Amino acid sequence: MSKIAIVTDSTAYLDEDTIERYNITVLPLSVNFGEETIEETELTPEAFYDKMRNAPDLPTTSQPALGHFIEKFEQLSEDHDAILSFHLSSGISGTYQTAVSAARSIESAKVYPFDSEISCEPQAFYVKRAAEMAEHGDDIDQIFANLTELKQTMRAYFIVDDLNHLHRGGRLSSASA
Repeated sequence: MSKIAIVTDSTAYLDEDTIERYNITVLPLSVNFGEETIEETELTPEAFYDKMRNAPDLPTTSQPALGHFIEKFEQLSEDHDAILSFHLSSGISGTYQTAVSAARSIESAKVYPFDSEISCEPQAFYVKRAAEMAEHGDDIDQIFANLTELKQTMRAYFIVDDLNHLHRGGRLSSASA
């Protein structure tokens, strides 16, 4: 039986109990408010929305650096045979592709990047499912196959509280907002 490490980026928004329970490694994205850069894991949702409401411009984000991925994967490869790394949709971020690039440089463990094709709670679902399966003793191939199958039927919906930020970010015209 191989020992499997679970990695995700901060856009899964896992609670501390889940992170500790399954020993999940979280690589934070950064949030940029003008000249100020903050790791996403350092902000509570309330603090983020307060800063966003009061900022003249909407914040931007940036993915973890390639070197950060490599460093974490190398550390985890010391005690694990396989690393399953979950990331937000490759359609909206380069984070997944950076994980793929980092995986190529790790020789002491097999790294399996997983494009969640989504973010937030559905991404967290994949992470928790993989952690539960690994804890149960399933091997990496079983886990990856199960998650790939689940991805085919995964659906997520969201409801916005306020259209103002969609308008500010250019996602809605004034008339639509």
